[in-house]
Amino acid sequence: MKTQFKFTKFIIFIVTLVFILTNGIQAGAFQNACSHYDIFKTAPAKPAKEIVEMLGRYVNIKNEKDTFLIFEESGEIKMLRDKEKPAFILENIEYWNLNNSTNETKIFKIMVNGKINNLSIFKSGNFNKFYCRFNEKTYKQVIYGGENGGTYKIKPLKSINELRKAAVSAKPPRESDATAECYLVSLREIGGNMKFDIRYATDNNFMGEKFYETPDAFLQKPAAYAVLYVANILSRYGLGIMVYDAYRPWYVTKMFYDATPDAQKNFVADPSKGSRHNRGTAVDIGLYDLKTGELIDMGSGYDEFSERALPAYPGSTSYSRWHRKLLEYYMNKAGFTVYEDEWWHFDYKLNIVKYPLINKTFEQIKTGK
Repeated sequence: MKTQFKFTKFIIFIVTLVFILTNGIQAGAFQNACSHYDIFKTAPAKPAKEIVEMLGRYVNIKNEKDTFLIFEESGEIKMLRDKEKPAFILENIEYWNLNNSTNETKIFKIMVNGKINNLSIFKSGNFNKFYCRFNEKTYKQVIYGGENGGTYKIKPLKSINELRKAAVSAKPPRESDATAECYLVSLREIGGNMKFDIRYATDNNFMGEKFYETPDAFLQKPAAYAVLYVANILSRYGLGIMVYDAYRPWYVTKMFYDATPDAQKNFVADPSKGSRHNRGTAVDIGLYDLKTGELIDMGSGYDEFSERALPAYPGSTSYSRWHRKLLEYYMNKAGFTVYEDEWWHFDYKLNIVKYPLINKTFEQIKTGK
C-alpha cells in the first residue's frame, strides 16, 4: 500500500514537472528579461521624465531588422536585444545592464561577449526623437502614434460617412446558441472609484471621429459587478479604475473593422464573429491615482496599435509593468482575462453562457427600446 502511494506521488510529480516545462517556456522568456513583480509590495518608483523619453524601440537606419529595446528596470536603464524575432521580444534574447554617465549625450557602457562597448544616446536637431550609436551603427527611436500622451491614429480606408452608411444598413450574424438574457447595467450608476473617459463619445480616439451620442458605459450585470469588485480592491492601493469603453453596438465594430488596414486588423474585432464588447461582456480600462486624479502610465496609450500594447511587453518602465500586472491579477480574480494584444481590454468569462450580439444605441438601451 505504501509502495503504491509513493508511486502515485511520483507520477503526480512527473506530470506537474512536464506541465511546468511545456507551459512555462514563453513566460520564462519574459522573466529572463525582467524581474518578477510582487504586486503585494510597494510599486516601483516612477522614473524621471528624461529617462522615460529615451526608452523604447531603436532601429538601425540602414537595416530595420537590426533592432533592440531600451527600457528601465528597478532604477537602471537596460538593453534588450532579439536576434531571431526583431519585431517582438519573446525569446532568444540577450540582456545587458547599462551604466549611465553624466554627459549631454548619454553614454552607456555595455558588456557584450566579455568586451565593453559604448552606446551613446542623443537628440538630433529639432526632431522629438532620440538616436543612438552602437557598434559604429546609427539607430533611430521608433515613434508610435500616441507618444507624449497623444492619441494613436490610423488612416481609415474609407470615409466616415461611407463606413457608417454600410454598417448601419448591415445586420449582426445570427447565432442560435446565444440564448442568455441580456441585462445591461450602467457602470456610472453602481458606485466604486471609477472615472470615465469614453473615447468613442468624442473624436479623441484612433479613428478621430465621434461614434456615441452620450459618454455611457454598460456591461451585463455579472460583468459590471465584477468590475466594481476590482475597483473596491484597487482602492486599497490608492488606485481607481479609468473606464474607456464597455458595451459597443455591433455596427460600430463593423465601422472599425472596415476602416482598419489589414496589417492592423488584430486590434479590431471581426464583425462576422462579433466582439465581446457587442455582447456587453468586455471592458477597456486603465488606472488613475486616487489622491491626484492623474492617469497611471501603463507603458502605452489606450487603443495604441503597436507592440507596446501587448500585455507582456517587456519595454517601458518597471512602474508601468507593475501596474499592468496588478490590474491583470485582480481582473483575473474577478473572472476576466486580458486580450492578448491589448493590456486594457478584459473579457468576462461566462463558461456555457453566451449573450447575443447587440446592436442597440445607448439611447435605445436607456429607454428600453
